[in-house]
Amino acid sequence: TGIGISILKDLGTVTVDGFTVQGWTTAGIVQGFAQAAGTTPIVKNNIVQGELGDENHGNCIQVTGANSIVEYNIVDGAFYTGTGPYGASGIFVYMGDKSIVRDNVITHADIGIAVAGGGAYGVYPSADNVVVSNNVVSLSGIGIDVSFDANNTTIEDNFVHDNELGLLEEYNWGYGPTGTVALHNQVVDNIEQALTESYDGETPIPSGHIFMAEANW
Repeated sequence: TGIGISILKDLGTVTVDGFTVQGWTTAGIVQGFAQAAGTTPIVKNNIVQGELGDENHGNCIQVTGANSIVEYNIVDGAFYTGTGPYGASGIFVYMGDKSIVRDNVITHADIGIAVAGGGAYGVYPSADNVVVSNNVVSLSGIGIDVSFDANNTTIEDNFVHDNELGLLEEYNWGYGPTGTVALHNQVVDNIEQALTESYDGETPIPSGHIFMAEANW
């Protein structure tokens, strides 16, 4: 099917627990951009297996509601196959203020874990105060990516290894993150360990911008 499990708006707190989701084409477990209002998803203890990728989407798990929790999932295979400047994510927090992504294992993705605000699309809010902790991300293009107007993201106690790039702050389409903090992560054996960059080459990184990284190894 196109989407394995779709999470809709105005449902209160919804828990997706203990499923194996495979054979999908567009997305695995997904709360769409327009489904954020009134629903807080808890996605835990699932196995989400991507296939050959999708030309429009390709994310294994995506949440957009505030206070979302994504934990204890095993995710493998998230690939975008279209021609746009995108990548599919093993776990994607889009908007989703105060969301938590913890204790997941992600392999073989364009981006292992991504946090992004929606300001570049004009009608969607930023992503503020998201916590990404104690995950293992490997064998992917980018381990953990913070982009657009994602503000005050905390990345802590993760094991990010054997990726092309470990940690990335991404400025793109006129937007970029602020207040990112990386603490006590193991970022090892990636081709490049950590980077802040203007992804489109046109969005400037503000003078004095700091990607605060302490006690990582």
